[in-house]
Amino acid sequence: MAAAVGATLLLSACGSTASMESTYTAPNANQVSFKKILVLAMTADGGLRRTAEDTLAAQVGPAEAVRSYQVFQNEEQLKNRDVVAARMRELGVDGILTLRPLYNQQEVTSYGSSYPYAYRSFGGYYGYGWGAAPYDMSVDKVIGLETNIYSAAKGDLIWSGVTKSYNPGDMQTLVGDVAKTVRAQLEKQGLVMPRPKT
Repeated sequence: MAAAVGATLLLSACGSTASMESTYTAPNANQVSFKKILVLAMTADGGLRRTAEDTLAAQVGPAEAVRSYQVFQNEEQLKNRDVVAARMRELGVDGILTLRPLYNQQEVTSYGSSYPYAYRSFGGYYGYGWGAAPYDMSVDKVIGLETNIYSAAKGDLIWSGVTKSYNPGDMQTLVGDVAKTVRAQLEKQGLVMPRPKT
């Protein structure tokens, strides 16, 4: 995404619950420009793949977005490098945008007073320990997603980012938030032009 990706992936940049954990940018990223992008959500769940690809494709422009589920019959075709390469050539795809789940886990956070020193011995249990404030705990669902942008001609990685989302809700909300976070990061790096404020 640069003037490249900028002319490629226009993701809206307002409030998101996703945060950027890490990024990689190829040295030539600001020289790359795409006209047609294959959007691929890497999941075995067909319904999730369609939802994620539709959500991402709605954010891609002015380049044309091609959803993988519309041009490949099944997951086996997507796993065959030769089939994918041939189909991309046939369609005139010059860029690839992938979204891949990295982790889906729970994070437990404790709140309350610090563990009292006197409570570390049995004698302290009868004194300070009885007055120690109980801990409150919260459990959050945390999802990590990796977004990659490749050049279709050589398969070179142009840009990569890992996002972390807390309690994101449904898949469409999650992908939408990730798209906004990615857009904001690309703007920050000068790889896409900021959208005009309305």
